[in-house]
Amino acid sequence: MLVASAGSLRILGAEDNAVNRRVIRAMVEKLGHHVELVNDGQAALDLLAEREAGFDLLLMDIQMPILDGLGATRQYRARGGRLPVIAMTAHAMARHREQCLAAGMSAYMTKPLSFSVLAETLEAHAPHRR
Repeated sequence: MLVASAGSLRILGAEDNAVNRRVIRAMVEKLGHHVELVNDGQAALDLLAEREAGFDLLLMDIQMPILDGLGATRQYRARGGRLPVIAMTAHAMARHREQCLAAGMSAYMTKPLSFSVLAETLEAHAPHRR
């Protein structure tokens, strides 16, 4: 099911790998959503500080330079950020999922991203669905 049927989401994604950014962009846009991508967690926090209202949802890689996804999510939540944060990681162990949720993330997806899992996760966490 395409999430876009209920309206397009504005997504901020933080991912340091250029190939992964291209894949994320292609998948998100195929679902009919808009995505803005940055290279690390600090850049995501900086952009959210400027215009958080411009986004509906965050996709956050876990391992990034400067500020990783766990640290960025903790800081975002500590300053009152309420947008859903969805983890993207190559780490598939249960303890990694628990770490993401403990940091304040709303959901967890493993890489390589599956188009159907991405669609279902966006559907489940889209602000207009809650």
